[in-house]
Amino acid sequence: MNRQEFMNRLAAELSRLPKEEIQAAMEYYSEYFDEAGPEREQETIAELGSPSKIATQIKADYAVRQLDEPGGGRSAKKGLSAILWVILGIFAAPVAFPVAIALGVSALAVFIAMAAVIFSVIISLGAVCVSGIGLIFVGFAGLGGSLAGGIMLIGIGLVAAGITALLCVGVAIGAKNLIHVIVRWIQTWRMEKRRGV
Repeated sequence: MNRQEFMNRLAAELSRLPKEEIQAAMEYYSEYFDEAGPEREQETIAELGSPSKIATQIKADYAVRQLDEPGGGRSAKKGLSAILWVILGIFAAPVAFPVAIALGVSALAVFIAMAAVIFSVIISLGAVCVSGIGLIFVGFAGLGGSLAGGIMLIGIGLVAAGITALLCVGVAIGAKNLIHVIVRWIQTWRMEKRRGV
């Protein structure tokens, strides 16, 4: 986007404001670009942000000024007009803001779901390990009644405890690697966002 495109988009976003407001805003940003100079045009555009965001702020400022004018609080028409401008400003807000909120909530939901899965796997493995240990104790207690039954319970308990121990190590390594992948992805995303990719 160049200066002319920026100014055209800003004028289009402000089209519902009174002409004197549009003219004042256009003169202000034109002078802003003039002071920055043509060699800093892209830096200035990046510094200002999107025309939609600027227009939303101008509309909100206009609505506040409408309410602050003498007699503004006593006039129902002026109050209604100010509310209308605030609503228009809200609807004129860039679509990226709600999309960013939705993406953030989605990312949070995915993170919570992954944490819940990891937590449930750990709890399940803990339960299997505790039941294996319990079987070992029951097997030792049952050795007096039935030697074969007691040895079988001890064996099942040892197998359950051993498999659970191996799975716990695997889950711990997998969770650690998953956390590293997520951290790398967040760092890459933040660096790309800073570069403006």
